[in-house]
Amino acid sequence: MPLPTAKQASATTVWAAKQARASASAAVAAATTSASSALTAGAASARQLADRVLSELTERFENDGGGASLAQRLLSTAAFPDSELEAILSLARATYELDVAATPFLLAAEDIPANLRCLGALRGASVELAFRGSTTSGSEGERKLDNWVKVNARARPVPLDPLLVGGAPSLSDDEAPGLALLLSAARVHRGFQQAYLRLRPALLGWLEATGGTISMVVGHSLGGAMATLCALDINLRGRGGAAALRTATPLTSTHHDQ
Repeated sequence: MPLPTAKQASATTVWAAKQARASASAAVAAATTSASSALTAGAASARQLADRVLSELTERFENDGGGASLAQRLLSTAAFPDSELEAILSLARATYELDVAATPFLLAAEDIPANLRCLGALRGASVELAFRGSTTSGSEGERKLDNWVKVNARARPVPLDPLLVGGAPSLSDDEAPGLALLLSAARVHRGFQQAYLRLRPALLGWLEATGGTISMVVGHSLGGAMATLCALDINLRGRGGAAALRTATPLTSTHHDQ
């Protein structure tokens, strides 16, 4: 049997390579289709489970007369009374009370012209802060729109104020590479930042007098935005390991992982 010519051998090699590529492509396509089908089936199962749970919850609420939100139902469970969550929620709610003296908490800072307030709670050596959200009730019960006109409506993004980040010791640490760049690039809601800065001098003075370590900063709505900036301010200056617990908080900065 005569040996194949060089041209025939080359053609055979090319054909074999094409066949190998075709087989590999088919295998990849099959694997992709299989994986896609599995993901689709998994997603469908997850959706079905979520729908079933939601239906069951809705049915229970309707059978029980309805009228209460899911959050209210959860907070009415046996685990909630006397819990840390209840204590924090009580602090956040107290910021809306007209008479702070009637609450078990302390007035940490207040700006009456701008209708802003921050309360504090001392729990041993730990300090918890709560910022009030937007309200139309002034300190004496009068109707005021300052939160909307002087704060919420001023939504233009601006750089972080030097008072919040200037001279912060964390910026020079090797353990936080890129932090200075991140903070310099960040943009925040102008009105929210101005609101926090209005309370800041009195708040820092109050914190200095208490001498405690800040463990938690909470807030609802506008209060949540100020709590975000306060936690950043406190943590950068080494005044505590403050966690921010916020509810119904509007976007405070241009970084969505705020």
